[in-house]
This record gives sequence, C-alpha cells and structure tokens, in this order.
Amino acid sequence: MTKYANVEIPVSVEDGTTTIPFSLGVVSGLKSGTTYKVRLYTKDGSTEKNVGDAKNLTLQPYFRYWLADGTVKEAKEPTSYYTAGKTMDEDAKANAAAIDLRGINEDYIRMTTNTNCLFFLSSGQSLDSEFSNANKVLDGVANKITVNTAYPFYAPEAFTAQEATYSHTFANGNNNTGEGWETIVLPFEVNSVKQGTKNISWFHSATDKRKHFWLMELTGATDNALTFDYATTFEANKPYIISVPGEGWGDNWNLTGKEITFRGLNVDVPVTVLEPIIRGNMEFTGTYTTITTNGYIMNAEGTKFAWGEATTVNAYNAYFAADGSAKSLNIVINGEETNGIEAIDNSQLTTGNESIYNLNGQRLEQKQRGVNIVGGRKIVVK
Repeated sequence: MTKYANVEIPVSVEDGTTTIPFSLGVVSGLKSGTTYKVRLYTKDGSTEKNVGDAKNLTLQPYFRYWLADGTVKEAKEPTSYYTAGKTMDEDAKANAAAIDLRGINEDYIRMTTNTNCLFFLSSGQSLDSEFSNANKVLDGVANKITVNTAYPFYAPEAFTAQEATYSHTFANGNNNTGEGWETIVLPFEVNSVKQGTKNISWFHSATDKRKHFWLMELTGATDNALTFDYATTFEANKPYIISVPGEGWGDNWNLTGKEITFRGLNVDVPVTVLEPIIRGNMEFTGTYTTITTNGYIMNAEGTKFAWGEATTVNAYNAYFAADGSAKSLNIVINGEETNGIEAIDNSQLTTGNESIYNLNGQRLEQKQRGVNIVGGRKIVVK
C-alpha cells in the first residue's frame, strides 16, 4: 500500500543540485539509506502547480546530540554530523555529552572525546569494538555507566543503570581539626562504595559507629554560616559535603591518596536537572561541568566556603550562589563549627581495642566524657 504525506519546504531552488534540510514531521517509518519517490509542487499564495515527479530522493542519516549544558543540536544539514570518510563531526566529537543513535546506521558514528558521553540505542543496534567501554543505553537500560571526573555529564532522558560508577581520590583528609571537607554531586544514586576490594560506607548519624567517612547534607544557613547534618542517603543530582579520615587516624583508617569508587547498583539515572538546595538566602548548587562563576566555593584547606569572583568550580562539585556580603561562610556540623577537635564525634572511628589515656597521661579503663587520648589521637566523648 502506498502512503502519502505532505511536507512544506519554504525554499527557493536554483538550477542544479542542492541539499535542502527539513523536518519530516508527520512522516514516520522512513529509514536512512532507503530510496523514496517524491512529488514536488510549487506554491504561490493559494495556487499550487505540479512540477512533475522529482528524481529519486535518498534520505541521508543524521543524529541529534546534546551538549553538557543541555543544548540539543538538530540536523541543519546532513553533513553537519558526519563526513564521507566516516569521521565524527568535529563539534560532536569534542562537545557531545549524549547522542541519540536510535534508527541510525552506526557505521557513521565514531567515539567522542568525552568518555562520559551517553549513546542511546534501540533493539537490533550494536556498536563496534571502539565502543566496548562506552556508556551505551539500549532500550532504556545500561549495563554499566562510568562517569569520569575529567569530563562533563548530561542525561537528556532517564534510564536504568545496572551499574553506575564514579571514582575519586581525596588529597586531603579530616584529622578532626576542622579541615578536609570537599563538595560532591553525582548523576546517580549511590548505594555502594568501595575502596579497592573493600566495601566501605559513610556515617548515617552522630551515634553511628565503625563506618569510614562522612557525608553531610545542607540543613540551614545564615549570613555567615552553613549548617550540615549526617546524610542517610546519597541521592542523584543533590550536592553534599564529604570528608575522609586523614593520616592522623592511622593507616587503618586513612583514606587520603586512595581511589574510592562510588557505585549505583540497579538504579534509575534521572534526567540531568541540578536544582539548587535553598536554605535562607543561600543556594547550594552542583555542576557536572567545570564552570567559572561568582559565589562561595570550598577553600583549599576544606575548612569553609570562601567568596570569589570569576572563580572556577570543577565538575562534580558544588558552590553557593549568594551576593558575597560575607567574605566566607563557616561550616557547622551537627550544631558545632568545624574549627577544632569537637567538629565531629571522632569516637566514631575507634576500634575499641586501643589504649585510652586522659590529657594528664593517665591510663583509663574506658573513655570518659571530654577529651581522651585513644591510640595516640584526641577523641571527644560528648
């Protein structure tokens, strides 16, 4: 059965051959590389004139791609997206954060510079060995998604990931003197964390014990201070502050200089929408691209958020958008500022087997209220 559909193309064609980009609109079921017959009419006002059957027209394949800021690039002409030598268009290769290949002949596609790029495929499609480690989403499901801290990320539509991972090495640690905090935001829910082959987790409350690092969510803000409390979940697209034990805790607990992998197992990866967490006049905003902005960012020591103009915020970090009336914003953890050994309840990390002393050097049978020396470290019992 012959199918007919009308498509209006507002264009003026001179003698010879030309390429005319247009949207097929209601015409569905057309496949790239297939030849179709079209009939052309000219229209002047309300009068149509049949100019006869056109020569056979071959539809050339194209695809959509998204930039990291969510901008979608539609086909303006087929050659915008590939060349005869089957080389990826330079703009797409350098800047694509997601590419829709559904219905497209994959022979025209080449790997992008951004290793975080999402390739959306449909049943029956496959990619060659060049894409063995690519982030492929087949019919809404990805076997594995790897997010590399060096490249941006953008998901134009939601999908399910059987495994999603992001790895990070912390240069500075928390030695319980108020330093070592960083910001973090990830595009998937984290429900598993590993350091090498070891499963680790974060403290879920001030009374939680025998965990390995701290993850805090924003709960309040004033003009010069930010209040954070223990996070019980690690949600997608939500910014947090995070800290790992430093060398002051000893080799058994020190996580600085060690790669930590944050994992989402059988999770839904939502559309990338980075809504700020608003508390008072402060907006805690994450970013999956490296940006330059005015705002408060974590200082190098990880002790507070300092105001800066035209300041760089690295991808997978977060900052506070505000007017800059204060030079810095202090960090308050669970009601106490992080400016001393009482910043966190550091008895959380103890094994229970170390020798205990008071500040006078006297050995104790058990920890007492106040400052204790446990395994050579100052431990506060509240």
